[in-house]
Amino acid sequence: MNMNTFGVETIAPLFPNTLASQYQYFDLSVNGKYKKQAIHNQDILQEIVAGYWHQNIVLWGGYGEKRSIYSDSTHFNDQNDRNIHLGIDIWLPANTKIYSPLAGKVHSSAFNNNEKDYGGTIILEHSYLEKKFYTLYGHLSKSSIEIPKNKYLEAGDYLGLIGNKNENGGWVPHLHFQVIYEIGEYIGDYPGVSTAEKSSFYLSNCPSPLPLISPLNKLV
Repeated sequence: MNMNTFGVETIAPLFPNTLASQYQYFDLSVNGKYKKQAIHNQDILQEIVAGYWHQNIVLWGGYGEKRSIYSDSTHFNDQNDRNIHLGIDIWLPANTKIYSPLAGKVHSSAFNNNEKDYGGTIILEHSYLEKKFYTLYGHLSKSSIEIPKNKYLEAGDYLGLIGNKNENGGWVPHLHFQVIYEIGEYIGDYPGVSTAEKSSFYLSNCPSPLPLISPLNKLV
């Protein structure tokens, strides 16, 4: 995604208050380094992620990955095996503060409480050079969704908190960050995982958000 298309000049850090000294790609794809039993067990996954947190290493990745982890939830496997991930996951401890990377207004928010769903979710609407696009923030705390609809945020304004597993859909704490061109009628929600059959459309409508993730956009 070439953000110059939208005339974006200011991209603020998503998580400026972390003590990260390093950022490492975390591959959860079906061909990744971690055994299936590890990524399908949230307790083991928590141990893996926490081991990096304790070294001040932030794990990130996932855009376009084919993942088997979604087969654990009827929210995904009752819908034609959705398994292509459409955003980037950033693995941060619960209660980490998240900030808006861009100026925009609150489009919608919701508590999507299905098993392995988003939990607390906020969607922002951005307009640059008369073009609209949206950013989605999933797996936030339930309190985060109290943000008022249409509230205007400057780049760098506080947005919400990473949720714990009791409010983020049952996941090891992390942020799901996604860009959406055309959101249609969705309110407080948008697919974050696609079937292989529909992945061409969804990956086109949801390009990689990496250019918007500071400081990761400076590392690749």
